[in-house]
Amino acid sequence: MKHIVFLKKLPALCLLLALRTATAQEFNVVGTVRCDGKPVAGAVVSDGERTAVTDAAGTYGLRSSKRCGYVFLSVPSGYEVEADGVIPRHFVPLAGEAVDRADFELVRAENDRYTLFVLNDIHLTNTVAQQDIRQFREKFVPDFRETLRTTPGKQYALTLGDMTTDSRWYRNRFGLPEYLKEMERIPSIAIYHGMGNHDNDPKGNHRPEAWDSTAVKTYRRVIGPNYYSFNLGKVHYVMLDNIVYLGPRKLENGKTRWDFRVCIDETQLGWLEQDLSHVKKSTPLVVCMHAPLFGCKALKNGRAQLKQKFTEEGAADELLAKLAGFRKVCLLTGHTH
Repeated sequence: MKHIVFLKKLPALCLLLALRTATAQEFNVVGTVRCDGKPVAGAVVSDGERTAVTDAAGTYGLRSSKRCGYVFLSVPSGYEVEADGVIPRHFVPLAGEAVDRADFELVRAENDRYTLFVLNDIHLTNTVAQQDIRQFREKFVPDFRETLRTTPGKQYALTLGDMTTDSRWYRNRFGLPEYLKEMERIPSIAIYHGMGNHDNDPKGNHRPEAWDSTAVKTYRRVIGPNYYSFNLGKVHYVMLDNIVYLGPRKLENGKTRWDFRVCIDETQLGWLEQDLSHVKKSTPLVVCMHAPLFGCKALKNGRAQLKQKFTEEGAADELLAKLAGFRKVCLLTGHTH
């Protein structure tokens, strides 16, 4: 009888081992999305290149290049994530294991109605002559606190980049970590961050084509993903990085200029297409990025006459092609102060 029992269990055991082997070969990033200990199905998770959707058990798997170094969750409607200071923890850094695990815990939130605070080009530098830190602490912080206190209902915030100034990171010893410490003077609100041209690490000696992928590493380590998405109520938000950093260039007068291109790279456009494939065309989109997609050269009969002042030729069309078919699209940008 023992031999018969063994033979009956053997196929099941082989099947289990085969499934584990297949899963290990297929996915090198796995995890769950839960709320109050219960699985959340249909949540979209990404490594910045590919997306995956959680199943009925709240689990997902990705075969990832791990190039970005993290996995992020497109926070579903009706939920929030906990925050670390002002940083919402909608992402998990990868440990670099053969199979990394990244789990997400959600908090239920009635957020169909909310107030969104949009910040851009704060440009904290710790420059003594400008007294910018003193002004920030004495004017901006109290004003923002009071505005939050007197605004009813759910509140969220996002930035559109240039929280700092790259040329002052090392000269004034004021970069992204110092920026976060200042922002934590404003309690009770998490801020979704976007990246600007001045939030790239200017330190290094790279070829122009290598600067962008290198200079973004500090931002990703301190702040988080430089592009991602999330949902608030019935609206899908997309945070894009439309700055391709080229590094410093010496001018004829001896000064240094930090060059950049305004466009969205192919990897990010590929991710965007996948991200939007999970969104209904009837869903309103809010697309956020640092530099404007268009400039306004004039008004004619009450309508803006647009021009490609900042965005590279063809780059705006590439982005708009990804947004085609969506009925309501709003663009939020900064850069022009």
